[in-house]
Amino acid sequence: MKKIVQYIIYFFLVFGFLNVVQAASVTINSVDSTTAGGTITFRITIKAAAWQLTGKGTGATSNCSFNEADASGNAKNTVKDFFVKCKATDEGQISFQVSGNVTDEDGKSENVNPNKIVKVHAPRPKDENNYLKSLNVKDYQITPEFNKETEEYSLEVSSTVDKVTIEAIAESNFANVSGAGEVEVNEGMNSFDIFVTSETGIERVYKLKINVKDNNPIPVNIGTLNYTIIKNVKNLIKPELYEETIIQIQGFDIPAFVSDITKFTLVGLKDEEGKVFLAIYNKETNEYNLYNEQKSSSMLIHIMDPIEDKKGFRKVKLEIDEIEYNVFQKLEKSSFYLVYGMNVETGQKDYFVYHKDSNTFQVYDEQLFSQLEEEKKIRDYIIIGLGIGFIMMSILCLFSFLHKSHSKPPRMNKKQKEIDETIHLLMEEKMKEDMEKKSDTSVKSEKIDPEKLYVKDAVQKMNDVEKLIEQYEKTVSLSKQELEEEKKK
Repeated sequence: MKKIVQYIIYFFLVFGFLNVVQAASVTINSVDSTTAGGTITFRITIKAAAWQLTGKGTGATSNCSFNEADASGNAKNTVKDFFVKCKATDEGQISFQVSGNVTDEDGKSENVNPNKIVKVHAPRPKDENNYLKSLNVKDYQITPEFNKETEEYSLEVSSTVDKVTIEAIAESNFANVSGAGEVEVNEGMNSFDIFVTSETGIERVYKLKINVKDNNPIPVNIGTLNYTIIKNVKNLIKPELYEETIIQIQGFDIPAFVSDITKFTLVGLKDEEGKVFLAIYNKETNEYNLYNEQKSSSMLIHIMDPIEDKKGFRKVKLEIDEIEYNVFQKLEKSSFYLVYGMNVETGQKDYFVYHKDSNTFQVYDEQLFSQLEEEKKIRDYIIIGLGIGFIMMSILCLFSFLHKSHSKPPRMNKKQKEIDETIHLLMEEKMKEDMEKKSDTSVKSEKIDPEKLYVKDAVQKMNDVEKLIEQYEKTVSLSKQELEEEKKK
């Protein structure tokens, strides 16, 4: 009897549990708070066989809504998640509410109205902190002791070390650190930069120099610069058309590169700043010269100092890939330069034309260049000759015009002479008339007032002169018209 009661209890518990599982429901989940200007995501979980729901966000948000009507397809309860993103536009709170009805697999329909409230805080000011909280190299001690205000540190390790781990932690959780982690180190000085960028984008750089000490360095001097020979091949990059080998220098095995074409033996050098170079090693003289290889799309050139001056060119300094060379230039603003060097692919030493803009080399053909120069001179002479001819023609035309203009005056002078002669004859005739009148008036001098006679005579002369002037002006006017007509012809 006791067992039968237990079975009945178990039956009702299981039946009740199944009813709970099968009941339709809608829940909303999200974070509890956000900042103004941020975006919040609401997750709407539906457990039902069918549903018809709408939702909307109110408060410190806008354009935040949800609309979904669907069914599971097999009349069984299913679980589906839907996501709605809402923009927090201001301080306050966002209330997201879903309403509608859901139906479970037993056909029971239920109205639902879940709601989720999210608080919206004022945005946090961006953090300007770009300091490190700590800086160290794992298993080593840097100098000086770390201080966030000190930005340069150093460390020395033995020549057996080829890797170290830089550890750097930002003081601010919102700052970003780069340049830390496991790094490779080579013999000599190795420089590393650790960047700390604040949330506002301001960058601070901490510098760490790690010197991998060479207990038996081989010093090399080239000019006024000091180098040491690199003893580890992993620190070198093999140049094209060269083969890797090992040579002996001062009793040490030194990695080197050789070429049957150039007959060069190249070894690696490192300067005081840790920068790596390749140098041509002469075993006979124990001399070193920097190997200045420049590659273009057409050829591979080892640039050398010119062996002589080139006529018609001037010697200048030219920087290619941060290395300065002695080269020649024809025109001051030209992009073309003349360089001396060796074609690494053929071993040929020659002058090459280098075009700075396209970074290309071409073999310099002096005969062709001289021919082009001669043709240019001929063109220049032709241009100069044509210019002179044009100037001479212009002068001749001008001279002809001036000569034609000045050839007219004789006709004018002849006309003027006729006018003068006419005026002279008129004056003579007038004087004769005056003399005759005076002789007539002398007989009657006793009856005529001399003063009146003088005035009358003066007035008459003035009238006569005015007539002569009018006649003269008419004649001159006619002469000018004739001259203008002649010019037009």
